[in-house]
Amino acid sequence: MNPHPAIHATTVFSHQTRDRVAHIAAFTDRDCVSLANETGVPLGNIALAPARAASITGDQLSLVLRLYPTRGDALVYYLSKGSGQYELFQPDEEHLVFRIRTDEPHELMVSLPEGWYDSWHTLVAVYTGQELRLYLDGVLTGENPASGLICYHPGALLLGAHPFRQSAGRGVVGELQIYDRALAERELGASSEGCRLDFRFDDLFPFENPAATTETARQAESEWQEVLNDWRADDAALQDGTFSIESQGDTDWSDVVVDWQIQTDGNTLQHGSCPVGWRKSDRVATLELNYALPEPYAGTSYWLDLYFLRHTGEERLPLGGKQFPLPLHAPPAPGPDPASLAPIEIREKDNTGYFQGDNFSLEIDLPTATIISWKVDAEELLELGPIHQFWQAPSWKEVLPDEDGNSIAIGWSRAGLAENIMGVTSMEALQDRPAQVTMKFQGLIIRRNSDVLFEITRDYVISGNGEVLLEQTLTPTSPLCRLPRHGLELRLAKDMNDVTWFGMGPQELATDTQAWDMMGRHAACGDQNIAAEGWPVERGQKQCVHWITLRNQAGRGLYVGSETPFTASVSPYSTFQLSEALHYATLTPDSALTLQLDQASSPSEAPPANTPLKTRIRMRGLLPEDTAPWDVLKRGVPVLPDA
Repeated sequence: MNPHPAIHATTVFSHQTRDRVAHIAAFTDRDCVSLANETGVPLGNIALAPARAASITGDQLSLVLRLYPTRGDALVYYLSKGSGQYELFQPDEEHLVFRIRTDEPHELMVSLPEGWYDSWHTLVAVYTGQELRLYLDGVLTGENPASGLICYHPGALLLGAHPFRQSAGRGVVGELQIYDRALAERELGASSEGCRLDFRFDDLFPFENPAATTETARQAESEWQEVLNDWRADDAALQDGTFSIESQGDTDWSDVVVDWQIQTDGNTLQHGSCPVGWRKSDRVATLELNYALPEPYAGTSYWLDLYFLRHTGEERLPLGGKQFPLPLHAPPAPGPDPASLAPIEIREKDNTGYFQGDNFSLEIDLPTATIISWKVDAEELLELGPIHQFWQAPSWKEVLPDEDGNSIAIGWSRAGLAENIMGVTSMEALQDRPAQVTMKFQGLIIRRNSDVLFEITRDYVISGNGEVLLEQTLTPTSPLCRLPRHGLELRLAKDMNDVTWFGMGPQELATDTQAWDMMGRHAACGDQNIAAEGWPVERGQKQCVHWITLRNQAGRGLYVGSETPFTASVSPYSTFQLSEALHYATLTPDSALTLQLDQASSPSEAPPANTPLKTRIRMRGLLPEDTAPWDVLKRGVPVLPDA
């Protein structure tokens, strides 16, 4: 098994073409060739861009290939989706195999006819839901019983290759059609209803492979950073700003200076600089910082940041950093005065709830309890969300199959974490006061085979100041595998790429956390194209996030915060795109930004049945004049008093 397939590490695509149905791209490193009056592309590294159209997971499938096979003595894959969702390959010179995987693998092997090599043939593979069939040039050559829903396998559709197995791309492909239904014999040879992708490999155009700028590698903690981790401080030391450590090893603190600051919400309240006191004889390093603890403001936390630098001539060489929460405890500020909140208009039409307030409007799809529109000053901010999310784009090791063809990611898929829906079983709308509406939903999260994964309650509290409180509880109905994530996903307008967050940083959302990241207010660009080498995975998860805002150039946007810190990431690619990509060159930024909000305490083991998983977030649409949106968390939730 090849641990580093060429398509991930070394392939540079030079041409592309697009299908006639969905305009999905296919990338290749070959040129067109003409053989026997037909044109195609030599099989090899041909990869489809991430496309749901290729990810057929129902109980019917048809594949139509126009092929010019050539003889060889090695395994050759004509087509493979993921690590085995469905496949067409020759295990040897004499046989052809059509394989799919439902809850178990099913395959049909047929003997190849005479005259198979060095001439054009039409190969049709059909899964009817009851059996597999193979047609060669319109003639049924074999059938075999098979049943069940095709299991989703992460990974792209490849022609002439397999993501994990050594196989030589032999022959030429001229056409490819994919259907999500079973073609009848009378339909063979002609495109018909249900065609999801329709490629003709006779017209390639140049493709400029994006520069694969290797992402700055996460730096291992240096010897200095390990030493800095030894600095400790109790409440007494933080009160008076005096610290000391007994330095181990041969560390020399001479010429080391500390720049310090006291900050909250990223605002610097006090700052200064201080040399490290160094008594070499007894190897004690000390710090005496000249600050006074501020009076705590309601709902605010305070941090002491230390940045260690060494003077070398006129240069200041950064060594690392250390951060301490200050012992200042402030209660939450009271919620807004109910009398100051604008009234909310509410109506229902066509299974949609409409909520209109001052400068904002919301639409909630009632059968799924999901916000489908959020406008501020009539400007759309949200495409969809929040929706529950358990799936994440798997890493190489999580996708890599074992000898039985299984993997961690396939286990996630079989558990229903990739494909599931929420269905509402009961709903209640309350508006005791003009300025507040509460929507209470109960429902089920169901796998595509109708098995219930979770019972769910989702409550929205919509207030006249534009704030939306979401409380969600998921209760597993039976034991599950370990969840790759437990959180919420929002799809935001693509132009909301001005991102600010309070949490670990300052590394951008496209890069991984560095060892010396600190709590604070940080900013980045949300729509940056994350060009990198290797296996495409989710990047830039920021830890210990208290709030995050996304705005467009006009200053309108969305705030999301929580009293419980969460993990957040913003990506120009959807979770599905990353799961379906085998090469970064095949990725094109999605039509929306994807914001992932994951519980910081996501289960590290499989959650037992009947153990609730809870999420609580506060959201608010932002106007340009909202210059301090983080103050939302410092105020209590605007719950109105009883009459």
